Formats: sequence, structure tokens, C-alpha cells
Amino acid sequence: MNYLIILVNKITIQSPLENYTNITVHGKWNLQTIKKSGFSDNKLDDNMISNLSWSYHNYFNKNILIIDFKISFYQQVTFDILDDNNITSKTEIKIHVGDVIDVFGTSDGDDGGNNDQ
Repeated sequence: MNYLIILVNKITIQSPLENYTNITVHGKWNLQTIKKSGFSDNKLDDNMISNLSWSYHNYFNKNILIIDFKISFYQQVTFDILDDNNITSKTEIKIHVGDVIDVFGTSDGDDGGNNDQ
């Protein structure tokens, strides 16, 4: 289960993956920015719900129940990654909207199973 802890002007999120910690989102978008970026509004559409359900099932081996369809968009996310000994291996990784990232161990059409990331 994910919990949200609301802080001043930022939100910290608990990850379903134990080695991703200190996840914080910054720069909440207003409705104009959301629509300018190609989204219709701040509610999950059928495609987003399907993608979330698929991701949780295939990557985390968990089923989800979505109760609230309202969604918030943010400009950036930061997080730390812990290694197998709970020592921070990467400190404060920052990803901004529009950044291109490489995800190792996956490829287009991959179902998420048996990936080493």
C-alpha cells in the first residue's frame, strides 16, 4: 500500500519497491499545464487505469483497486536507490518531465518478467 505524506510544497511517496526510498515529487502542475501537455484533465482515463493495473500486476506481482480517479501531475521526481545491503547506491536521482532515460533490462514489448534492472 502506498502512503502519501504531505509536506510544505512537496509530497513524499512510499514505493512498492523496498530499494527506492525518499521519493519526492515537486512542482505540481495546474490544469492549463496538464492540458498543454496533451492530457485531457486531472482524472485517470481508461488507458491510464489499464496501464497502472498492468504495471502493478506484471512488475510488482500485485493487484490494485483504484478508488479515486483524480490524478496530480508534477514537474520532477527525486529518489534514492538502496543496494542489497540497504546502503544508498545512488543519491537523489532527479527526473524531470521531458527527460530521456534508459531503463536497463527492458525492451519494447517486454512483459516485465525476468528483468534484471
